[in-house]
Amino acid sequence: MRIISQKIFGLFKSTYVKPKKNFIADVNLAPDDAFLGSINCQLECSDFSDSVSPQMRIDIAKKILIKRSVVKSLTLYQLSNSLPPSGSGVGCGYYDEDGNADNKGIAKAMNDYMFDVCFNPTVDEQNALHFFDHCLTHLTTPFYTGDAEGGLVASKDSITGGLDAMAMSRFWLQHNDFIRQLVQSASDREVYTSNYSVKYTDIMDKVFSTLDEMANDEPDAEEILARPKSI
Repeated sequence: MRIISQKIFGLFKSTYVKPKKNFIADVNLAPDDAFLGSINCQLECSDFSDSVSPQMRIDIAKKILIKRSVVKSLTLYQLSNSLPPSGSGVGCGYYDEDGNADNKGIAKAMNDYMFDVCFNPTVDEQNALHFFDHCLTHLTTPFYTGDAEGGLVASKDSITGGLDAMAMSRFWLQHNDFIRQLVQSASDREVYTSNYSVKYTDIMDKVFSTLDEMANDEPDAEEILARPKSI
């Protein structure tokens, strides 16, 4: 597993981390054809295409959005997850980029890459929405909370999606003002997962509150807040 993990991260690093290419944006911009498989040939066939109802096209579009979400969340979770080996497996992030020390070097590199490149609004303002999409992709459903009336929950344990909670807290302290503003201006934006779909406006206050709670746990909060704002 160590060797496989190191090789996989090596490929990811050479493709995305070193050139500072945004993996999240790349998945979002991938053509729909990449997610359709053999059905794409049928859709391009005029006889079949004429029989496809508008509702079926909407359903296909939603399924593609779900698949994009799955690709992003599964890839990021596996590479950033630093949990040790257990009966349910081990994340790539548990290992170092090379050697046998297993000091979670891959997870550290992934967290640096995600918060410095993919989510960083000083690189691209739209990265703030990538960050919030990530949080909304990892909400806790009533199936797990047992509270059918309570709806989706933004818990501190879930919204990290495998990323380091302290790194996320520091990121939120540094960029929360801008992220709040951009998220509120995009309140109709919707996130799709294989278990649920949710609009920003329906959950953003809960997510803001949870991120604020996480930030309150950061021991260096005052020093981080004192840093000059780039945005």
